[in-house]
Amino acid sequence: MFYMEIEEFKRALSKTKSTANYTSFIDVKVKTNEEHTKQIIYTERVCSKCNRTLDKKVMVDFIKPHHLTIFEASLLYNMYVLKKKPYDYANFHECIAGKEFIENIKVVK
Repeated sequence: MFYMEIEEFKRALSKTKSTANYTSFIDVKVKTNEEHTKQIIYTERVCSKCNRTLDKKVMVDFIKPHHLTIFEASLLYNMYVLKKKPYDYANFHECIAGKEFIENIKVVK
């Protein structure tokens, strides 16, 4: 069975910059399949100059079905799209829930 290693997650986390803002400083939206194993976390913004819709997204595949919390969705978006580590992260990867969450991730695109 393939899953994301804690060390792989920590490497991705080390590439981010710390921020003084809390996790949910960006309003992200989530689309998922019926099984809740494939999730797209994204934001949409309309350009004030050309009225074009600009979107940024990260796609996450899980091994077992998972309903993302606001913290988890914002964390993944901030880490993989904005390259920022939220102020309220508090070593999430070291707690039991954090380890289970990370090990349930199959791939992040």
